Parts: sequence; C-alpha cells; structure tokens
Amino acid sequence: MKRRAIRYLVVCSSLLLGLLFIWTVFSLFIVRKVVIISVTNELNGLNILNNKNLLLLDVNKMASLLLSQNKIYSNLTIRKKLPDILVIESKLRVPVAFLINKGRRIFIDQEGIYIPDLNMDREIYTQIEVPNLIIYNLDNIDWRVLKAVKLAVAASKNSLTIDKIILDEPSGLYHLFLTGGEEVISSQEQDPYLIAASLQIIISRFRIEGKIISQIKFQYDKPIVVLKSGEKITSL
Repeated sequence: MKRRAIRYLVVCSSLLLGLLFIWTVFSLFIVRKVVIISVTNELNGLNILNNKNLLLLDVNKMASLLLSQNKIYSNLTIRKKLPDILVIESKLRVPVAFLINKGRRIFIDQEGIYIPDLNMDREIYTQIEVPNLIIYNLDNIDWRVLKAVKLAVAASKNSLTIDKIILDEPSGLYHLFLTGGEEVISSQEQDPYLIAASLQIIISRFRIEGKIISQIKFQYDKPIVVLKSGEKITSL
C-alpha cells in the first residue's frame, strides 16, 4: 500500500513537473517585441500577435493577414528571433498613377491596387481622371481604371511619359496627354501595350521628319496623325 502511494506521488509529481516545464517553455516564447523595418512605422493589425507563441507561429499566414490590412505594402517578410522577438520587414507598393474621382485623389500601383496617400509628389505620376465614373469600392478596381493604369505603365516601358489620362465614359475613349504636348485617343477595347508600341514608333518617325504632332487617333482601323499645321496623315 505504501509503495503504491509512493508510486502515485511520483507519477503526479512527474506530471506536474512536465506541465510546469511545458508552461515555462511556452511562456518563454510568447511574442514580447515586434521590430518593424520600413520607411514608415505604420502597420495595422499588430494586435493579432498578442499572446502568440513564436514556436507555433505560421509566419506566411501571419504575413498574409497583415497584408490584407495594409494596402500600402506589396510584401511583408516575417522572421523569428528567439526567444521572443518578431522582425517584420515591409516593402511599399510603388505608385504609377493617381486617380482623381469626385474630388478624391488616390494613388494606384501597376497592379491596380489603391494606395493610401503617403505625402508623395503627385507631379511625377500620371494623373487619371474619370469624371463620369463613381468609385465606390477601393478594394476592387474598376476595369476601366485598370486599363488606364496599364496605358501609363506601357507608355513608360516605351520611354514615353503620360501626364494625364481622361476617360470619356459615354464614348468609351481614353484621352492621353503626353509630356511632349501630343494628345492621343484610344478606345477601351484596344491593347494598351500595342498602343504604346505603335505610339513610340509614330512619334519617333515624325520627329525625324521634323513634323510636330498635335493629335494621334487610334480609335480607327489605321491611326490618324494630326499635325500642328492641321494636316491629317494616315499612319501605316
């Protein structure tokens, strides 16, 4: 009887010591400090890290959760630094244009993601105006706005800079105003990258010929070039 009692006490003591060890280990690895490496200290949603255990933390899942609450970042890299430190390195989205719609000014990256204003210089980005289109949901970009963004990106890849793009919704046309003073008109159905490539060829050709372009119309079967003199030329 005495031996059984001793054995029982030993088992209970072992269980208690085991539980105490587990509790000590888990409490040792609770996240107590978060180090953010970023050009901005803004990072929403850090409260989801409260009482998280570093050993059990899925960094990829956590990065996805934080990204969903922080649209200004394109990527978050999370590293564990034992025993209780989490290091988060962020990469900001790079805007290519800013949208003006019903008095609002919103930056957009090349994927069409709306970015909160971080006091960036609007003068160096393409301005997109959609006066007849109301943007209600910033989480899902309108396809017409995305097409305008692609026009800006495609032009940049062809060494062209667009100052402003205006969407004329009733007619389904984009009016592009280049830094060189040319106005370009294209339809919503046309491929932005084909437009940009053709545009680069046309502008280069007419500059070599010493002709000043006023307007290029791509909405027809063949582009029509209107010179400053008023002359109209069908470009092949």
